[in-house]
Amino acid sequence: MMDGKDHVLIVEDDLATLYALERLFQSQGWQVSSSRTIENALTQLESPPDWIVLDLGLIDGNGEDVLRYVREAGIPSRVAVVSGLIGPASLPGLRPLKPDVLLMKPIHFEDLLVACETPTSPSAPAAHEALALNRPKSTQNPVATPGKVPAKDGPESTLEKG
Repeated sequence: MMDGKDHVLIVEDDLATLYALERLFQSQGWQVSSSRTIENALTQLESPPDWIVLDLGLIDGNGEDVLRYVREAGIPSRVAVVSGLIGPASLPGLRPLKPDVLLMKPIHFEDLLVACETPTSPSAPAAHEALALNRPKSTQNPVATPGKVPAKDGPESTLEKG
């Protein structure tokens, strides 16, 4: 569990989603910063967070620019791309940037939290190798399958981590 020192930067332009993620991470002991724009997010990277939760469709451009900056500048933050814009058309741009986690909205917070609290394993599959999509959970098979994290009373999400 968190020691109260882990820091997450949430980059999300939808206020309801931003506030919900802020409160949920804070309730789990995370130090939380947030940004609704690319420009503000880049400014906050002067003190790199442990994790960046990044939406792609931001009011001032594509969140992919933040991920590109993080990778090119060698910032050690891990990045979870959480967006409704993840799909086959976005993969060519995302793959070379190697996000640590890809989740398609709508997400379950438990899935994101598990991903952010799990240490990186050298044998873990890279996120850029596969797309993580939420899908309905079968009511006939409540047991999680490898590579999947069951969410309470909701869909099961495939998490791919790098």
